[in-house]
Amino acid sequence: MQNIDILNFKYILMNECALAEDEKIVVGVSGGPDSLCLLDLLAQVKWPVIVAHYDHHLRAESGADAEMVQAAATAYGLPFVLGQGDVAGYARQQRASVEEAARECRYRFLFETASAWQAKAVLVAHNADDQVETVIMHLIRGSGLAGLKGMCYRSILPEWHACIPLLRPLLSYWREDIINYCKDRKLTPVLDASNNDITYFRNRLRHELIPYLGEYNPQIKKGLWRMAFSLGGDFDLIQGMTQQAALRVLQDIREESVALNYAELCKLTPGLQRNILRFAIQKLRPALRDINFDAIERALVFIRKPSRQHQMDLVDGLWLVLSGEKLFIGDPKTELLTDGFPACADISPAVLPLEGVFQLDNHWQISVELIKTDDPMGMINHDPNQAYLDMTALNETLIVRTWTAGDRFSPLGMKGHIKLSDLFINQRVPEQARKKYPLVCSGDKIIWIPGLRVAREAAVNKDTKFMLHLTLSQAQPQQ
Repeated sequence: MQNIDILNFKYILMNECALAEDEKIVVGVSGGPDSLCLLDLLAQVKWPVIVAHYDHHLRAESGADAEMVQAAATAYGLPFVLGQGDVAGYARQQRASVEEAARECRYRFLFETASAWQAKAVLVAHNADDQVETVIMHLIRGSGLAGLKGMCYRSILPEWHACIPLLRPLLSYWREDIINYCKDRKLTPVLDASNNDITYFRNRLRHELIPYLGEYNPQIKKGLWRMAFSLGGDFDLIQGMTQQAALRVLQDIREESVALNYAELCKLTPGLQRNILRFAIQKLRPALRDINFDAIERALVFIRKPSRQHQMDLVDGLWLVLSGEKLFIGDPKTELLTDGFPACADISPAVLPLEGVFQLDNHWQISVELIKTDDPMGMINHDPNQAYLDMTALNETLIVRTWTAGDRFSPLGMKGHIKLSDLFINQRVPEQARKKYPLVCSGDKIIWIPGLRVAREAAVNKDTKFMLHLTLSQAQPQQ
């Protein structure tokens, strides 16, 4: 821990918070001891500061608090920005706790102010006691390492801004030292009576649980602070390993979904798999603060042994979908799940020409070529994107259509017929891709499922003289 003095504070700003001296910042000032101490320290080191205060309208005297902070900003010669809102009403509307609603409204205001003033960072006055309380809160909730490490000096909160960091330069200073600093500097902070209201969860920790734990260990707060500091280093190490693994596993990141290489993901240890999943979830749901432990563990079971449907409900509207060689995390209705599969441009049946190219959707196409051969068995191949069909078996006009309920198929190499829906499931074709998947038919018989299987009755044999060569391909879109 460190004493509160200008040199230590400036060192923390420049080294722990990675802030350059000429960078304009927004500092959230409630008027309490912590934020007033932070404001005074910033004024002493002459940092370019915008003072921001948010009036939650939760107390009758909140307006007076705002006036006091504005007066302090004026005394320091700093610009002042006021934000306000009906936090209690917002909490009811969102069905959230007042604490959570207040946090959301306050941070939204602070980062909007930073953007408007082109500031490089938002500073708040969380201190060492706040760190201990945060760690205990996460411990009670059953958090992993990400929660037990507590808060950081510098962090990006993507739910508020993708680039502007949140800085906490008082994180190594105890509340008692901050109060003494205010006395020494003759600062007159606002004393918020609600900080003693034990109906708030954090206040119960502060006034009841932590003193009780102190009976078992008088140094409990220092011990927890040091633990969080050490775990922060461990967390950074694991994050580095996760990023290295992500380079091999991540295939595509979009606003609505993340695609992972399933085979590469399966090679990772369960610990890295958990971190990759958490990384993907946080990309898609940045406002989701607590990722459910059970959801991650269910996902690990799914990775080891996918369900027959190859999909599962994950968390907060996100699903895991195994599609081909990719594992998707995202909205199950997203079009990304169908990108790797051919699709009909129109659900109405269309005639397939005996020569030329038949255009499908999303740059897919089927090329058609008529071939005369003296060696039909030499033309047999195992490429699912190509089909050699015996012309004598194609006694009706070829059409391309989408599938309908009850469609059955007789795959080459198998006896009897199977349901097309079963084949799609076995081949990991997601439900979204099945609806427009092209089927090549001769009359009412499915003779080729492009990219998957050829029908037994249409396959070439030793007596074949004329064959139809079909090739499925996807052209790259023109830039």
